[in-house]
Amino acid sequence: MATKGTPGFALGAASAGAYLLWAGINNVPPLDGLRQLLRGQVPQGKPIKPFAPLSLGGAAIQPGAGGAVGGDRIAQAAQSHIGTPYRWGGSSPAGMDCSGLVWYVFVHDLGYTGSFPRTTAGELASPLFTRISRAEIQAGDLTWWPGHVGIAISNSQGVYAPHAGTSVQIQNIDRARTGFIGLRFVGNFPGRVLP
Repeated sequence: MATKGTPGFALGAASAGAYLLWAGINNVPPLDGLRQLLRGQVPQGKPIKPFAPLSLGGAAIQPGAGGAVGGDRIAQAAQSHIGTPYRWGGSSPAGMDCSGLVWYVFVHDLGYTGSFPRTTAGELASPLFTRISRAEIQAGDLTWWPGHVGIAISNSQGVYAPHAGTSVQIQNIDRARTGFIGLRFVGNFPGRVLP
């Protein structure tokens, strides 16, 4: 029931946003959480393992720094998914949302073997990333806004899974959204050195 002067749609949108934020913080895949709610269950997330880099000879990716090509490799992997249909909660070539794109690139394309966050809130909170300014964005960095994320391919463009009815595509990083945060991967790929 809407309150006087507040449209029902606004209340629904606020509720959906609150649920998505809660799901991200609690590491609950959004669709799984909704299914559990519909069954009358309390949504249960996957436990988040504490981050501990393994010392198995893995080299940290240094995107774009000092001639390292790690960031370029991340950007190339992201671009390989251009044209993949958007699917909310999806994280496969059959369909993916924005955080599913990031997850798929790191886990499947690049072979990250540790615990990797699947949601935008999880990526923001993860010790695998460090915050950077808009001016520092380079290929391979994440471009994050509340509820949305993409992978930069340059300082001005990134690969995004925008919304229903679209597909993964290149878009300008600068847009009319507030709350921008740049994230640079600082984790290790255990036992691997990216070319």
